[in-house]
Amino acid sequence: MSRFVVLAFSFLIFVSGVRAEDATGPKIGRGDGWQVIGQTESDSQCLGDLSTPTCAVETFLACHTRQRSDWCTLVRGWPYDFGPGKAPPRYTLYRIENILDLPRAELFGDVHENVPTQDGDLDVVVSIRDCWFDPKDPTAEDCRPPDVLHYLFREKDARWLVVNSYPEE
Repeated sequence: MSRFVVLAFSFLIFVSGVRAEDATGPKIGRGDGWQVIGQTESDSQCLGDLSTPTCAVETFLACHTRQRSDWCTLVRGWPYDFGPGKAPPRYTLYRIENILDLPRAELFGDVHENVPTQDGDLDVVVSIRDCWFDPKDPTAEDCRPPDVLHYLFREKDARWLVVNSYPEE
């Protein structure tokens, strides 16, 4: 019986630690409709997995938030390098608004912002807010106003790759 109590208590400590607010990071599981991708924490459970459009867009957002060239290369399908220097630590608040199957001729014709479309392409619509840490007050949010971006995703070899992105007009 005591072993069960110890295991249950250990599990509760683990679970509470997973969703607890980090003193130097954003609150995970915010409850306000926005998901978080931070430098080490994330609401996403599938970063690096491109088997679904949702996981692919979250990986794409994380590659830029964390400046992970390996993830950017993975989700773009071609080598990507951020170059020298690192941007200040930030986190991204995001909401996937819609995933639209692109009927080629109906929405964009044969071109999606100068990129030829193919049957089966998806337009993933995401609201994004980039935020930065304030070293003087780690609990303060310094965020840009939300942007709405469209990402053109294409399935190739059972993986979803970002083909193009553009801001909503």
